[in-house]
Amino acid sequence: MKTVLVTGANRGIGLGLCQQYISQGDVVIGVCREGSSQQDLLALKTISGNRMHILHADLHSENSINQLANAVQGNFKLDILINNAGVSANETFGQWTQSAFVDNFMINSIAPSLVCQALLGALTSEAKVIQMSSGVASITHSKQFADAPLDAYAMSKAALNMFTQRFAWQNKENGKIVCAISPGWVQTDMGGQEATSTVEQAVIQLISVIKGLTKADSGKFIDESGSQIPW
Repeated sequence: MKTVLVTGANRGIGLGLCQQYISQGDVVIGVCREGSSQQDLLALKTISGNRMHILHADLHSENSINQLANAVQGNFKLDILINNAGVSANETFGQWTQSAFVDNFMINSIAPSLVCQALLGALTSEAKVIQMSSGVASITHSKQFADAPLDAYAMSKAALNMFTQRFAWQNKENGKIVCAISPGWVQTDMGGQEATSTVEQAVIQLISVIKGLTKADSGKFIDESGSQIPW
């Protein structure tokens, strides 16, 4: 039985991860913003008893992230940390706004970095730290997505990838495995219903990939099948 913490846990891939890990018998800490819709998480807690924990954090706030860490420290040792929460404020060139760029970078790259810093002491010696990235973060493949209004989103996820690699190097001696994973195109509020994968399909693939990660994978950027994506 492992202890897993998932941010952005109240919907989409985050909720799917919580449901699947609970079904496997693990302990799950689902993190979401206070005041957000939590009916599905509460229902999951009802059927799983003390294996499901719901904590609140505003990922725009460093103080809130530190309060989350205080609630975790001393009460849990995390085997898996999944920074899943993300936003995509889509604006085309010519209509860019500072607020959209700030929001993308705050939630998609700054918040995961601060979460990792705050929760480092709560991680087990062989913990796996997963950053939910995106294929559009690949600079090598950026031409494929050049016409999509995803500039700030792609840039913020590329920044997340940079942090992932740096954090992996900083923890290479202590046994932790740090990876950025693209979940593929998934039928969520962000991905839309035209996406090629359901949440359930994506989550099953992701959990399988996470389970198979070894120290040799630390610092890599991989897709939902475990194949490496070029930076």
